[in-house]
Amino acid sequence: MAFLLLVLAVFAFRKVRAIVLKRRLSVAITYGGGQSVMVAPGTTLLEASRAAGVSHAAVCGGRGRCSTCRTRVVVGGDGLTPPDERELKLLKRVSAAPNVRLACQAKASKACKIYPLLQSGKPEDGFERDAHLRGQELEVTVLFADLRGFTKMSEKKLPYDLVFVLNEYFRVMGEAIEEHNGYLDKFIGDGIMALFGIKGTDSGAREALAAAAAMSCALEELNRTLEADLTEPLKLGIGLHSGPAVVGKMGYGPATQVTAIGDTVNQASRLESSSKELGCQLVVSGETASRCKMDLSNYPETEIEIRGVEAPMKVLKVADAASLTIPAY
Repeated sequence: MAFLLLVLAVFAFRKVRAIVLKRRLSVAITYGGGQSVMVAPGTTLLEASRAAGVSHAAVCGGRGRCSTCRTRVVVGGDGLTPPDERELKLLKRVSAAPNVRLACQAKASKACKIYPLLQSGKPEDGFERDAHLRGQELEVTVLFADLRGFTKMSEKKLPYDLVFVLNEYFRVMGEAIEEHNGYLDKFIGDGIMALFGIKGTDSGAREALAAAAAMSCALEELNRTLEADLTEPLKLGIGLHSGPAVVGKMGYGPATQVTAIGDTVNQASRLESSSKELGCQLVVSGETASRCKMDLSNYPETEIEIRGVEAPMKVLKVADAASLTIPAY
């Protein structure tokens, strides 16, 4: 009888404990992917993620000393403890949106739906980042450059020799761009894309023109250096256009990089392509010309049709970019 009473007591204890736990775990935390977990009132969002097995960055270990656990609260934000002064300061440093909280500091008292913004984190993720790293629409000047006659040249050279020439070309072009505060976005075949003014400076247009002039001079020097290796001198086409573009880190895994997207980028690419038809080395959009605060009246102006743009675009034709005289900026 004693044994039977003991067994009944164990089952009764388990039943009571289940009821107590069910009452305690009364707050539902739901994630963007559909996963959810029940937690007790007063549980932080970071503790909820760990209980649910959800990957959630927390470089400082959940002590409120970094911003890597920041989380977008879609539903139920009013059921979280309000942010204290330290949390508000950290969120301000990373320019967080109003519905973003530090998961290690926000304690839930009712159901909410959240999106952790960083599934895994590095120490540098906890510090303030420039706008062009966060992802933001910025006023920039975009440069596209392309080698002329590259396909014809590649047919006459050995693969190793071709790689050597291209690497020398990319080196001198990259140096010219970086010397004038440009960000070297990418190499596309024998083409180059660069961004100017991504850190909020208003001198991006002038810096882009200075870079174009430096690239032209560098190409002349490279042609002299590689004269014995080239059947004919390398020729360059450049397009410059200024305007709004979305700039930020994009990509996947090791292929992630800062780049820009938008109509300004597309139009700059088409200006570079038009330099061949216009018979010049550099095509500068009217928008870039108006922003550079330089006298470009010596260069002929024309209008060209740009695919995707209703009205013709006014551009300046610069036969030789090395002829540009760039005032100090």
